Amino acid sequence: RRESLEGQVAKPMSRVIWIGCGSKKASKECAARDLYKGCLFKDRLAYAEDSESPFWIISAKYGLVDPDQWLPPYDLRLGQLPPVERAAWALCTVGRLLDELSDDLTVQALRGVHVELHMGSEYSEPLGEVLLAAGMSTSWPVQNMGIGQQRAWYRERSKRERRRKTNARLGSGDSATQGRLFGSGV
Repeated sequence: RRESLEGQVAKPMSRVIWIGCGSKKASKECAARDLYKGCLFKDRLAYAEDSESPFWIISAKYGLVDPDQWLPPYDLRLGQLPPVERAAWALCTVGRLLDELSDDLTVQALRGVHVELHMGSEYSEPLGEVLLAAGMSTSWPVQNMGIGQQRAWYRERSKRERRRKTNARLGSGDSATQGRLFGSGV
């Protein structure tokens, strides 16, 4: 599902999305995108899938995880680890991103990568520090939002992204068809 960054080297910045894992998990091994069962995770996943940007899931146990990678259920929160282990986890996680992108991008272009962090502070803070030290930029769009606010933010953007894609397919001149599709009664 994830698109390669090949051909994006000429762009001044390439965006990747990292979504945090969740504590509610399936009872058996499955693809990471199906392992995490919480509503907030599902909203984050829909947002990442709609974005058409490369994305990964960030796991407390496995670090950077491809959404299609199979994982067994586990019970570990990053906050359970001592600070030195959290720091090592963040270094390994960012190092894995560098390995993933280095085939498609030059070292100079890696510095233009922008990582959107969609996770709680115990994950985003150590990762953000390492990403910045590696020369990448970061954003945390849902920082300081409660879970309800985050879910609303993701749902709004996923709907907006679906509308944008549909409008692009239909062409901008057919507002009557677009109105019927989106319930505005035009």
